[in-house]
Amino acid sequence: MSPDRQPLGNAARALLASAFFVSGAASLAYEVAWSRALLLLLGSTAAAASIVLGTFVGALGLGARWGGRLAERHQRPLLLYGLFELGAAIWACLSIALAGLLEGPYVALAAGAPGWLQMLLRIVVAVIVIVPAAFLLGATLPAMVRHWVRRAGETGRQTAWLYGANTVGAVAGCLFTGFVGVAAFGVTGMLARAGIVGAVVGLLTAVAGLRSAPLVTKDSADAMKA
Repeated sequence: MSPDRQPLGNAARALLASAFFVSGAASLAYEVAWSRALLLLLGSTAAAASIVLGTFVGALGLGARWGGRLAERHQRPLLLYGLFELGAAIWACLSIALAGLLEGPYVALAAGAPGWLQMLLRIVVAVIVIVPAAFLLGATLPAMVRHWVRRAGETGRQTAWLYGANTVGAVAGCLFTGFVGVAAFGVTGMLARAGIVGAVVGLLTAVAGLRSAPLVTKDSADAMKA
């Protein structure tokens, strides 16, 4: 954690919390849409559903670990957050077309294959479609925390506020997509709309990150001392 910095104003915190709320909603909209799309391809079984969910959650965790290390060395973590959001949104918009391209090879290889090979093929398809976006989404939390927390010793309490906003947004996105969005727009339409929302959030926060004052990182502090 860096030394104490100029605190964020209430308006800035409200805007960032709102952005993270919307990010959570878009993230779970992606996940629900991916589940609907991939279960049509991989089969509506408990094993297929577990693969989709496990792939999504696992990629989030890996992304958070990588994003935390990167955010600690980056002077503009809000810019980093915006780029992560934008990259995830772009991949989410492309992922349905990618799943369609994978359908032919998957069916050809899985037809008549032993159970273990079918399971392996399901995992490969889920990884290709889901992991890039979910990995970037996982990296958003440490990047936002790095920008949000301004005083040493407040990481836990401030992170709880951010995580809470993101989780409430995720619940809202999941409920809307599952009960309204897919029925109204279809899987592809819902995923595209969620991707547009995520891209807008990413662009706006990236611009704000470019305009924000750079942070003093350990690497930059060592460079100045040298």
